Amino acid sequence: MADPVHRYRDETAYRAAIGREAPRDQIIDTRDFRSEMAVVDLRSQRPSCSEFIALVRRELLIRNYKKNTIKPYLSAVTSLLRWSGRLPHEMDREMVREYLLYLVESDKGAARVRVHSTAIRTVFDKFCFLDVTLGLETPRRDKKQPVVLSKEEVQRLLEAAVSIRDKLMLGLMYATGMRVSEVVRVRWREIDLDRNTISIVQGKGNVDRQVMLPATYRAMFAAVKGQLGGDAYLFPSESVSRGGSSSSRYLSPRTVQRAMKKAVAIAGIMKDATPHSLRHSFATHSFEDGCDIRRIQKVLGHVRLETTTIYVHIAKPAEP
Repeated sequence: MADPVHRYRDETAYRAAIGREAPRDQIIDTRDFRSEMAVVDLRSQRPSCSEFIALVRRELLIRNYKKNTIKPYLSAVTSLLRWSGRLPHEMDREMVREYLLYLVESDKGAARVRVHSTAIRTVFDKFCFLDVTLGLETPRRDKKQPVVLSKEEVQRLLEAAVSIRDKLMLGLMYATGMRVSEVVRVRWREIDLDRNTISIVQGKGNVDRQVMLPATYRAMFAAVKGQLGGDAYLFPSESVSRGGSSSSRYLSPRTVQRAMKKAVAIAGIMKDATPHSLRHSFATHSFEDGCDIRRIQKVLGHVRLETTTIYVHIAKPAEP
């Protein structure tokens, strides 16, 4: 009589298949991934405050963080260490919460508290795996309506600008929706007068994009260009850099803010308008004129459509 048990070629009996729910030997990984992956292993290392800040700065640069991000992040971490009087490895959740409470009670503003909270989370949790902000929510943003100028107010503002440079600078922010940090960094080689476009290189979020340039600005470009071109900035710094020319540095955003403030005062505009108000006005007027909201999102460089839809709510309703 034949053996009813199925066998392998080596004559051993078939083994029952093991399902995904079958018990298995536990795999124990004795490695500490936190120590291996941490930028600074604060569980075993005891760096001084200055050494810690230097290591964090190096990591931020390696990860291609923007200069405008690195500076406030380092400032926030330095402020925390000085306020607490502790070394980096001594930081804990309770101390972080006490520090953020100190900022709130000192009326530093919700925006500044958010920056400090994000910087602490990035440095101590993301880089060092200390989890000192675990369970800590980022402070809520104040829900304020953006300041939007009417088309008549924009015209008065540009007429009140005290120089050709200021007219072009403020006009570009309104005509293209560029941020202050983007308009001051525009170089002549990024302006295509044949196609009427401006290429924004590595804008917010390290993203490149193009914006349309109104043909009416050609004459202004010719007036401010002079002998500049190529890698020179469209709006060079007012101060001459050490060992170089002013064209090797871009105009300070503070200078743009002062130019805007002066033009607002001369034009008699009573709204609390800033350079960013021109960006808000561009988006709002574009939507009111029938431009698709996704097109506006692309021009503004918004990652999320929800950020752009705020202009839908503040736009004037279409006339019947």
